[in-house]
Amino acid sequence: MVWHETTSPAVIVMLTQTHEGRGEKCFPYYPQSTDSPQLKLNPANEFEDGFIHDLKLVSMVDDEAVRAQVRELDMTTEDGSETKKIWHLLFAGWPDFLVPEGADREALLKLIDMSREKTGNSTANPRIVHCSAGVGRSGTFIALDWLLQELEDGSLDELGDEEDPILTAVDALRRQRMMMVQSEAQLGFIYDVIRDRWRDRWVAHHAEDAERLGVTQNGEQEQPKLKRQKSVRDQVSEQGEGDEDDRAQLEAELMDAEMDFDKGKT
Repeated sequence: MVWHETTSPAVIVMLTQTHEGRGEKCFPYYPQSTDSPQLKLNPANEFEDGFIHDLKLVSMVDDEAVRAQVRELDMTTEDGSETKKIWHLLFAGWPDFLVPEGADREALLKLIDMSREKTGNSTANPRIVHCSAGVGRSGTFIALDWLLQELEDGSLDELGDEEDPILTAVDALRRQRMMMVQSEAQLGFIYDVIRDRWRDRWVAHHAEDAERLGVTQNGEQEQPKLKRQKSVRDQVSEQGEGDEDDRAQLEAELMDAEMDFDKGKT
């Protein structure tokens, strides 16, 4: 599949460990370490198709930003006449049936970006994504990848009240492969991520409105500008400081702010 369905460089995103708990989740189909960098594919021609290749581990790093093992591999025909580069991204911070949390969550989102970048953001060169069963974690990754691109392109900026792009994406995946996005937690995870990214995008494009409403990026919340202004007014009133002209000016500013806030609500 890697040889025939992708171009160089190919990208494989592995979202499971070879063993989790007491069970085997995935066969180790790639060189495990630089101590044994060579792996022969189909050496005995088991399937009688003549597909005998050599897989060589060129480099391996533990990337802290994406919390993944990043392998650079070369796949070469037996006679050495053709070679294809492969990037193998092994992300181990995602328990089966569950969702990555905390730093693992942020690392996963960076991994999605990295997987695109490794193909040169080519839509003609499909990335290969797998976990153990190939439905829960794989489906969640694919749905997030698609929806985040739609968000970045502005396709989710103007949606009708009845439109649910997340449900639409998951439904499209399930029409092609059963049980994609397997658990309720995984579906909720997609909603949480897209909501947070949508808010960050809105804040970036509506800086003044965001400041007035006290909305910031990364889920942080500030006191709305209107409330900060009212707090100043109350302080002045309680302390009895400032002359009448200052108070009149402050009242006028607060009235303007309240009018702007009401307009923003509508």
